[in-house]
Amino acid sequence: MITHLYIDNFKTLIDFNLPCHKLTCLIGLNNSGKTTIIQAFDFLSYVASGKVSAFFQQRGWQIEAVKSYQLTNRRSIKYDLLFQLNDNKYSWSGSLNLESLCCTAEKIIRNNKELLLDVKNDSYQLQNNPVKSIDFSYEGSILAFLKESLIGNALLEVKHFLTSMKCLDLLNTHLIRKPVKQSKDSIMRGGEKLAAFLCQLSNEQNEIISNQLRHLFKKFNTYKITTNESGWKELFISESNLKHDTHIESNHISDGLLRLLAIFSQLQTDYSVLLFDEIENGINHEFMEYTIDEMITSQKQIIFTTHSPMMLNYLEDDIALQSVIYIKNNDETGITSACKFFETPEVKAKLDYMGPGEIYANIDLKEVL
Repeated sequence: MITHLYIDNFKTLIDFNLPCHKLTCLIGLNNSGKTTIIQAFDFLSYVASGKVSAFFQQRGWQIEAVKSYQLTNRRSIKYDLLFQLNDNKYSWSGSLNLESLCCTAEKIIRNNKELLLDVKNDSYQLQNNPVKSIDFSYEGSILAFLKESLIGNALLEVKHFLTSMKCLDLLNTHLIRKPVKQSKDSIMRGGEKLAAFLCQLSNEQNEIISNQLRHLFKKFNTYKITTNESGWKELFISESNLKHDTHIESNHISDGLLRLLAIFSQLQTDYSVLLFDEIENGINHEFMEYTIDEMITSQKQIIFTTHSPMMLNYLEDDIALQSVIYIKNNDETGITSACKFFETPEVKAKLDYMGPGEIYANIDLKEVL
């Protein structure tokens, strides 16, 4: 589980710190930087995977787009991600050069004292092994390019964790509906290739997802994927009516059901961290309480943004007090900052007589420090 993010020189995130919990809810005004934070996590996952170029290509971004305009002369992004695996605490820190797209400096430390990886001065060291010179080109983290048989179990576990963040910041029902040809072990960040992904799941996993949808949609029976002669896969659902079952092709499935199908499907993956932007979009608020409960009971860490005060009402008070993070962008500097929403003076004073969602709905966010 990620416990803290530090990143510097990523868009509006300058010397930025974010506390994280198993469920982390980011709130704030439009243009405050909530989506940028989701993108920063996704970026670090691509760094860990050694696929920094792919991050920019898939988003259609120029490299310059992620640089903070306030730091015109800075050519690197610095980061420090704190996380827990089993009973150990880890820190993965580094500096990614925006020209070479590789981490020119990188460290992984276990339990604040044990140095597992150290990259500096064009050389690297694994634990207490001899220092080796870097005589090859690479992108992102060197960890992605070292043989797994050489790095040891601890670093292998770290590598798997850092590359198991999944960002779904652009769930788009138009993309979800599109037939797909190739099989896929995960969906894209816009929901593309969902039909192919569902084909990879076991019968038990598909039944869990169907049961979740049946809980919300009383007529829903099941979903299935058909493959035509050309190999194109398409999603259908069936609904039970009084007289007969109705089979509905993806073009006519409701947006809300499609989005929930995509969300629930990701709870069946091996990803450790799931990232959602404006998770409530297109979903009736009466369905969100169950959806949030399913996320909380899953084994995954969930980080999401929302504009809905109702979302806070679906969290237990003790969870809300720790997990709701207020994101603010300074009008003068354009720099984004974060703090626990219910620890700000303006909000804390209202906790004695108002619920979390009620406070969010009735407070002027512009006045929150």
